[in-house]
Amino acid sequence: ISWLPEEVLGSILSLLPTKQAASTSVLAKKWRHVFRLVHNLDFNDYDHVLPPEHYKKSVK
Repeated sequence: ISWLPEEVLGSILSLLPTKQAASTSVLAKKWRHVFRLVHNLDFNDYDHVLPPEHYKKSVK
């Protein structure tokens, strides 16, 4: 898919989770700047959110 225009690649990367889209910048020289064309970035990382019990223990 590297032959596609950068704008199209940016649109495709917009469909991926932010972390995966960012990791494409190491694929090849052409991909290095494609990440800046991503339309939506989601910085929520629910995989690393601690359970509420953790915060209750911290506050006590």
